[in-house]
Formats: sequence, structure tokens, C-alpha cells
Amino acid sequence: MPRKLVAAVMVSAFLALMLSFVPALTREKYGLVLPTMREVTPIVVTEQNLVDLFTLTPTHYNIKRVKWENHSLYVDFYVTPAQSIEEASLYQDFYTLAYHSFSLTRNVDNLFFRLLEEGISGRSRVLLAISAERSNQSRAYPAPERIDDITSFVQKNFPVREEPGFAEKLSP
Repeated sequence: MPRKLVAAVMVSAFLALMLSFVPALTREKYGLVLPTMREVTPIVVTEQNLVDLFTLTPTHYNIKRVKWENHSLYVDFYVTPAQSIEEASLYQDFYTLAYHSFSLTRNVDNLFFRLLEEGISGRSRVLLAISAERSNQSRAYPAPERIDDITSFVQKNFPVREEPGFAEKLSP
């Protein structure tokens, strides 16, 4: 009796082992092997797909205008006269947009960012302007989540122009 039991266990183990190879062989045979990581191909920005870049970049402030011209991206954000500005959120919006513009695209060489205050009469005034350009170094811009103080980082590494009235709009 123990011999039949041992034989039955051995045959069962052998069948289980053989069946475990079937899914792997089937996937390889029909080309169903999926890579765990794949290379992200950079977006080539055009006027037709410009929106794609902004769907990847959530922002705290509203975007008024986006313009694409000569490998340069012009982005205007706006606030209302009654709205106060949280400085950290504003600089995070700029840096995240700059990071995505250069790391996810192939042809954006410059980013020009402005914060506008919408006037009651429909006229706007510039409160803040920042520009960034693509660096030749592959690691020039660290990921936003790796930066402890984005405000200081942006002010130190990018040309920032604060216009009169910007300081009064900052939230306490």
C-alpha cells in the first residue's frame, strides 16, 4: 500500500510541475510576454498635441493662455484681484511644468512662465515672470518630489522677475 501511495504522490507532483510550465510556454508562443518596464518615448510637441503635455501636469492655479512657437513654450497663469497667492504652490506649478516640459518632450527648448492678475476692465498685469531652458545635462532638473524647498530652488536656479504688486498678493 505505501508503494502505491508514494507512486501516486510522485505522479501528482510530476503533473503539477509539468502544468506549471504550460502558461509560460503559451505566453511565449503567442507573443504575450509583457515587459515589466518600458522606455518612455518623448513627446514631440506641436500645436495639435500641446494639450497632452498639460494633462500630465496638474496645477494649483488656472492657465489663461498657452502658446507654442519656435521650440518655446509660453504659459500664462492668472489670479483674480481678490485671490491671494500661495508662493510655494506657485513655484511648484512652475517647476513641475518645467520638469515635465524638458523630461517628457523632445523639442521644448525654452519655457516662459508668467503669473497675471486679471483686472476688472479685462486688462491684465504681470505679477511674476520666470524662464527656463533645456539643459544639456541629463540630470539638470531633479524630480519635483526630490526637492525639499521648491521656492528656494527655483529662486536660486532660474531667472525670476517679481513685479510690483506681487508681494502684496502673497498669502500670509
